Amino acid sequence: MTIPNYDERNRELEDIYREYDQTRISNRDIYFTETNRIASEEHLITYQFFAKYLFEEQSFYNDIQIYLSNQIPQVKHRLDNYKLAPSFHCDLSEHCLKRIQRPIAYPIEMCLHLLENCFEEEGIFRIAPAQAKQKKLVTELDLQIINKNIKLRDLAYDPHVPAGTLKQYLRELPDCLLTDALLPLWNQIISLSTDEYRVPHISQLINKLPQVNYNNLCQLIWFLSRVSEYSSINKMTASNLGICIGCSLLYPKEQSSNLSLSNLYTISSIIVEL
Repeated sequence: MTIPNYDERNRELEDIYREYDQTRISNRDIYFTETNRIASEEHLITYQFFAKYLFEEQSFYNDIQIYLSNQIPQVKHRLDNYKLAPSFHCDLSEHCLKRIQRPIAYPIEMCLHLLENCFEEEGIFRIAPAQAKQKKLVTELDLQIINKNIKLRDLAYDPHVPAGTLKQYLRELPDCLLTDALLPLWNQIISLSTDEYRVPHISQLINKLPQVNYNNLCQLIWFLSRVSEYSSINKMTASNLGICIGCSLLYPKEQSSNLSLSNLYTISSIIVEL
């Protein structure tokens, strides 16, 4: 059976095949051409995109560095002058002059305030408080959440807690209240035989103290003198107070100091007593 127009259809099919084959070859050539073009432009593409990305990244961090360089000194200044920074372990001058801008250190002022009606408490400054209570009061003083409207009974502390906390604050000053710089001169007091010679020497050294140390020492000695007025009741004579609190007033910055600690304790006791 003869297919109509067989030859014509066969030619059409051959034409389609040839067109397909040419298109396939052309597309293959285009594919390889584009692949080779992209490969040949790899360096340019890398520079335009990846290298540019790195440059932008560097510029970004440079801007951050400039910004932080301007901001860090301001932040540091604010932190250095932040009034609510912890009081314990803080230099006395920095605390009084820069942070709270008051003549008396906040822990000293508040502890003495809490003790203002406790002069008759037996063994005040001698009997150790409960450590948990003392640690709690230290944190409250560091946060400066106690003010003069708060009384000791409001805090449910016995008088030995603020008394012990006050001694801890004095012991933990970076430089003792009577100052490390004057230690050699304080040490000379031990060689003076009588109060007649000691009192003028002590008076001279006290007047050599920095003003902030002088202010806080006077406030403390004034309070201790009031405590000693009730010694017949509280059993804390000037001598006993000197023994109990004197070692918190005078101590070397470095434990390797050649000065005898026993001598320093004796000297500080004499200072408080006199």
